[in-house]
Amino acid sequence: MELRAPKLEGVRDLKGRLESNGLRAWSVNSLEGAGERDLSEQARVQASRAAECGAPYVVCVPGRRREGLEEAVAALADICRQEGAALAFEFMGFEWSAVRTLAGALSVHPGAVVVDTFHWMLGDGSLAILRACDPARIAVVHVSDATTTDLARLGDEDRVLPGDGVLQLDGLYRTLAEIGYGGVLSVELFSPVPAPRAYAAMKRLAVAYARV
Repeated sequence: MELRAPKLEGVRDLKGRLESNGLRAWSVNSLEGAGERDLSEQARVQASRAAECGAPYVVCVPGRRREGLEEAVAALADICRQEGAALAFEFMGFEWSAVRTLAGALSVHPGAVVVDTFHWMLGDGSLAILRACDPARIAVVHVSDATTTDLARLGDEDRVLPGDGVLQLDGLYRTLAEIGYGGVLSVELFSPVPAPRAYAAMKRLAVAYARV
């Protein structure tokens, strides 16, 4: 599972609590606005929490400023590495984002990246770029659906469970399988849903991915 950084404040014995519930942490999410503000202390805290519970990654997303972003992300990656975690850079498809596509993310950060279905389709939805991507560089794939293909009208809060919307993601799943990606598919929503519905959606996602 992925852990939201704000929800970790004050939580003790994180690894023990996860293990007692049969859970494994995959990332701490996230360092927000890279290149716009000093995130050094947040990087230290989030990476140390990731290392504490055995999560390999800290997710980092860009802000609006493109100038100097490579250097800013590299500095944050160094801090995360010192604390025992790797930085995974996630592009954001929104018009205001400094990095809107997978190609852009791969050029900004030489390490791990995050592919998010919502932002991938909102950016350019390029299967060619995904097909050319080394699967070892994909830290995690965030999966969600949407109730309309006009994603420019939507925000993160409009995401819905996979299979509850209209996005055609079979091509993305097929391409991930073709390049040999065998990593984590993580359902990412920004509004609460009942646990049974979420579990059912994750089972559908697993079946859909296995079918391609």
